[in-house]
Amino acid sequence: MRKAMVVTVAWMVGVGLALVSTASAGERTKSASKDRTVSFRLASTNSQDGYQRMSVRGGEDFYVSSQTLFTQEQVVSIKTVDARDGQALELTLTPEAANKLRNASADRLAIISQGRLMAAPRVDTINSDGVARVTDLSPEQVTRLSRMIRNREAVQAGSILQVVPREASGTAGSLFTVDVFIRSAISLRTYQVALDVTGGNSGSLTREEAWIDVDRADYIFGSAQAIKAVDEVGGRMGAVLMDGAIQAAGSVYIGTFAFRASDDADGTFSINARSNGDTFISDVDHATQPLNMQAATITVSR
Repeated sequence: MRKAMVVTVAWMVGVGLALVSTASAGERTKSASKDRTVSFRLASTNSQDGYQRMSVRGGEDFYVSSQTLFTQEQVVSIKTVDARDGQALELTLTPEAANKLRNASADRLAIISQGRLMAAPRVDTINSDGVARVTDLSPEQVTRLSRMIRNREAVQAGSILQVVPREASGTAGSLFTVDVFIRSAISLRTYQVALDVTGGNSGSLTREEAWIDVDRADYIFGSAQAIKAVDEVGGRMGAVLMDGAIQAAGSVYIGTFAFRASDDADGTFSINARSNGDTFISDVDHATQPLNMQAATITVSR
């Protein structure tokens, strides 16, 4: 087995800078591209303080709040439904977004993309499950908005980081190994992962080793040229594809961590990705992508 391993100094001074700079570039790209995502604001047909006049392309004028009410990331799903005057959209929102819309006084919802007003539908209803029905949309607007938001749904649901234990249970003092996979990678060029341990009734699981087995047939980048690094002290690992990006419908391997149970360890421990920025994926343009996490559990007995 061939492992990709780099000492901490090399990570911080050499290869690590590539990953860190990629992450920073991702944040810059993400920040610069905010206007290209869909955002939702309150709107009205009448002039109001704090609202600016905006025109729908080829249509009427509306007065739109300068404040974002919620974003495209807070739309869980979108569905086209029949309405009395044609078609409507049903947006399933996160609880936070649903509460904001439910408590809002405006009767219209401005939909903004690239700084332009795409539509300002009427908010017909919003139920207790967070499903908002918006009406007064043209057939073209229904089609365009459905496509734009569904594309975002695919990205949100498409990438999942999975921590899979080789040993789901064992005794105190034992070594436990977990492999990390990414499922349904979409245009992925860079990844970085760090794991944390929580839970247990007593004792601890302490990280002993981390490596990337680049000889595995399911390794994410295969034989493609990439920069790979492992930070033993910081508990991070990652890789940057030198050119292009990969698409993977199934699960692909990205690295392995080994944890030692202390002699007094007992109970069920959870191993999950660290969520303070040490775990991320980014695409070919260095823009960070949403990444859902699936933790592993290991039961230790004395």
